[in-house]
Amino acid sequence: DVLSVQMMLRMLKYQKTEADAEQLLKNADQWLSQIQNEIRGLSSSLRPVALDDWGLSAALQSQFERMEHVYEVTIDLQQNIKNQRYASIVETAFYRVCQEAVANACKYANTKSIFVTLMEQEQNLVLTVTDKGQGFFSEKPEVKGGGQGLSDMFDWAELIDGTLTIEGNGTITGE
Repeated sequence: DVLSVQMMLRMLKYQKTEADAEQLLKNADQWLSQIQNEIRGLSSSLRPVALDDWGLSAALQSQFERMEHVYEVTIDLQQNIKNQRYASIVETAFYRVCQEAVANACKYANTKSIFVTLMEQEQNLVLTVTDKGQGFFSEKPEVKGGGQGLSDMFDWAELIDGTLTIEGNGTITGE
């Protein structure tokens, strides 16, 4: 697939009309979108090495430090699990849901502060991501970017028999 896109782009210089070049670019864009979706599907199922090395809390903190630098936001993590370890699939699901929720807040909420809590409560692990940004209508949020992130979050929650709720004020809670 990548080779096909590369060939399309190389063929641009041989196009005789602007319309032909535009069509070639449109085709290349469609192929790239398909490739991106395939890569997203593959990468979302991968377990970050940081989870194996450090555990959920430390892996999230490391991810947040990178995101703070890239997006120029402050991400405050409050947790009570310290070095507690959970089943591999549980850690992966919580990591991926939290990563997506925080990334969405960074990109779309128009906020400079994001608050994350990761708490063990009554034998449940509960994650809450809150921002003070512009929010969205949670029944049918406006899809931006690739539009797959919210769907992936629900899939991860379902995979571990968890629940995920999204409130229009920008709060995402999962357990």
